[in-house]
Amino acid sequence: MVNAVFAILRGPGRKLLRAAIPGILARIDAIPALQREVQDLRAEVIRLDADLDESRRLNLRAAELLDTVYEELGRRPV
Repeated sequence: MVNAVFAILRGPGRKLLRAAIPGILARIDAIPALQREVQDLRAEVIRLDADLDESRRLNLRAAELLDTVYEELGRRPV
């Protein structure tokens, strides 16, 4: 396909395209690695979201326990 494009192009366009091809191919070759990186980041976001939910749950439980402690302390005579 690249050769077909070269056959059509003449002059400076042909030289520019020939010079750009290595960079274009390198970017195309990088796509699978970038896709894996995106998948890894999505998995990390899911894990962090679950950790955040657990943290919220534990914070609510700690607040409930602290309320219970304050209630008990308030009932004791001085």
